[in-house]
Order: sequence, then C-alpha cells, then structure tokens
Amino acid sequence: MRVTHAEQSWDLTPGQQISLKDQNRDRAIQQVDVGVATSWTNGRLVFRATPLSTALSEVNRYSPTQITLAEPTLRQAPVSGAFDTGDTEAFVAAISDLFDLEVAARDDQHILLRAGP
Repeated sequence: MRVTHAEQSWDLTPGQQISLKDQNRDRAIQQVDVGVATSWTNGRLVFRATPLSTALSEVNRYSPTQITLAEPTLRQAPVSGAFDTGDTEAFVAAISDLFDLEVAARDDQHILLRAGP
C-alpha cells in the first residue's frame, strides 16, 4: 500500500504503520501487532506492554468519562490487558490495582487518578 502525505510517500506492507499526526516526529515505518492495532473494531482494546499514557489515550477515545493520571512518573509504565471499549470502570480498577492508584476526584465526565496512601 502506498501512503502519501504532503509530498511524501511510503510503501507499506501488511503489519506496518506510519504515524502522520505529529509534524515534528520521525516518521519511520514501524511493525505493528495487527490484532492489537485492530482490536477496537471488535469492541475491545488490547494492550501489550503499552505505555500507560498511550493506553489512557485509547481508553479515553471510547468513553465520555475521561481519565487523567496525576503521576507523571507512571506515564511510560507498561500495561498489558484486554478491555471492552467504553468500560472505563474496569480499566480504572485494573490500573489502580496494578500501580497502587486511587481515585482522587470523580464526576460524570472525569476521573483523576493519583498514587495511593
């Protein structure tokens, strides 16, 4: 497959991706786990050693309740698991247990997580 963007083009084969979101980012072609990358099409989000900040962004894409992490030191911590899209509560419960986090604030649109006591 040929991908073209702003006078540049790349030839990709199955299982490869390139990110065009960030203008300043190196646009190297990367191998991806197709099952993980397309899991959302089956109503699931699958993470395999995914940085916590990336997992949070993905979960937030599918939920009206947005999760914020107040612990910048955990942004790169790896997360593995499978969650139903939109099941914010299950994701919050899992990462709270995994990283000893607690819900510091909550309303219908936002959940703030911070380090536990």
